[in-house]
Amino acid sequence: MHRKLFALLVVGAMALAVPALADSHESGYLADFKKDVDGAAEKLIGLAEAMPADKYGWRPAEGVRSVSESFVHVAAGNFFFSSQFGVAMPEGFSRDAEQTVTDKAAVIEMLKKSFKHVHQAAAAAAAMNLDEQVDFFGSKRSKRAILMITAGHAHEHLGQAIAYARSNGVVPPWSQPSGDS
Repeated sequence: MHRKLFALLVVGAMALAVPALADSHESGYLADFKKDVDGAAEKLIGLAEAMPADKYGWRPAEGVRSVSESFVHVAAGNFFFSSQFGVAMPEGFSRDAEQTVTDKAAVIEMLKKSFKHVHQAAAAAAAMNLDEQVDFFGSKRSKRAILMITAGHAHEHLGQAIAYARSNGVVPPWSQPSGDS
């Protein structure tokens, strides 16, 4: 009889442990979102680091964002989108940051900080109803849609950053020859 009781206790403990193990590995929409944003963040930060400091003022044409303005624009978007999930804008952040934050090191730091904000937003989103509608630039959007816009915005400007880099003779770090030929 003790063996049967012991076996039942072991099976019961395993049944309780399996859901706990499953919860320790993120899956679903938010996990996919984080993975997608992390890929864009890694490439954007890599390009920001690879671009020479003397090219941060370069712009493809008059009236088009410069290199630094583009990276700061991504960061500003990340901060704003994250605020939709209760993550406060960084203290001292200014709406004119695109024009005032131009130093390479400061731009890279801002970009990195902004992607940390995106992770904080995703963490907050896990406890929210992602179907909840909020006012977003004059229209109703779900919180899920705002996360999609966040990822899309990062990828949109990643494409821009790639074009800027290649126009200035910079090969994206992930496209560098491996030397294993």
